[in-house]
Amino acid sequence: MSIKVRTKIITPAMAEAMLQTSAELGAINRKLNNRHVELYANEIRSNRWKLNGDAIRLDADGRILDGQHRLHACVLAGIPFKTIVMTGVEADTFDTMDCGRVRTTSQVLQLADVKYNALIASIIRGSSEIRSVGHTDMKEKRLSNTAALADYNANADLYNRAAAVSATAVAESHSMTPKLAGSIYYYLVHDLKQDEAKVEKFIREICSFDTSSNGVIDKLRKWNLSNRTVKVSERTRLGYTILTWNAWISGSRKAPRFSESSIEEMPSFIGK
Repeated sequence: MSIKVRTKIITPAMAEAMLQTSAELGAINRKLNNRHVELYANEIRSNRWKLNGDAIRLDADGRILDGQHRLHACVLAGIPFKTIVMTGVEADTFDTMDCGRVRTTSQVLQLADVKYNALIASIIRGSSEIRSVGHTDMKEKRLSNTAALADYNANADLYNRAAAVSATAVAESHSMTPKLAGSIYYYLVHDLKQDEAKVEKFIREICSFDTSSNGVIDKLRKWNLSNRTVKVSERTRLGYTILTWNAWISGSRKAPRFSESSIEEMPSFIGK
């Protein structure tokens, strides 16, 4: 049996028909990951989907062996996409597919010659998580590599400054992660349009060994230092940092109350 390879424009109707045919034939696929479907659909909607050689693979009868997430994404997006389609693939080759190592966002940035590639990749992810869900404890990828690279290219100078400040500030006391410090820095400057000098002062002072000139900041600085070897969730650290920022930026002299337990309701950053 020969394998046929063609480049095709798959419409939502075609994708739905392929999925239905495959299901009726009793195809066995991995459990559908809705997060991946939404990620791919967003790439198609944003016109970032690229013909990169990855193929939709079908056996001779039309069972989908590889590509169900891309087809579901096409249906969800309601927009056609261009892809390679292989037909006539032997069904018993299913276990050999997707065995390669997935390229990380950090590696994509490294290939683009980005200096702080690993840290910036985490800041892109962390600031996106603060923006979308209010914290940075997500375990699943919310941005594709293409979207992350496009975001970096659009805001490269700010990402590099956020990485440089967070790396040097955190190196003094290691009281929070560079990802958390950098994500806060980027989010406050980019999303809330806060004065960058004030944001840098805030980040450096909460990570410092030296007593802060502000009592509100100093309380968080001391709490961070006393808990740097304690397993405290990043969500809790972010929550207390948000409360401290809100008190400091609004001119309050009353510091928030901290405890060792996880923060129940995530606050939101305020601007000035």
